[in-house]
Amino acid sequence: MEENDFFKVQRFITRLAATEQEALEIVRGLGRVNWHVLYASAHQQEHVEGIQSKRARRKPAEERDARIQELRAMPYGDYLQTPEWQETRRLALLRATFRCQTCNKSKELNVHHRTYERLGRERQGDIIVLCDGCHELFHKNGKLAK
Repeated sequence: MEENDFFKVQRFITRLAATEQEALEIVRGLGRVNWHVLYASAHQQEHVEGIQSKRARRKPAEERDARIQELRAMPYGDYLQTPEWQETRRLALLRATFRCQTCNKSKELNVHHRTYERLGRERQGDIIVLCDGCHELFHKNGKLAK
């Protein structure tokens, strides 16, 4: 177990235990298998706290909806310059491990909209990462095969 993992479990135990002595007793009573179960619980707790923190920072629904309407009303070229699209594009490239999802090339990549239906709030299936060659082929033929 890495040092960071140890500290994650330690923080979790500290939250569970009422006193430092109780925390020490929990640690002493752990076997190898239980330690991993506790690590998984600590990791899950950390994940839940991250989600709760993200929700606390989230904008109110009316504000989000107004921004989506604004994004959908702007010219497409302007939309591609927005921070929302830049983040969507970055996540798509990460999911595709910076490779074309058709031919696996890793250079000259485009993030292509398969649909414009949810512009400003794209789902993973709404976009695809393509190299220049595959992107050109798609626009030329309307599909990715000849």
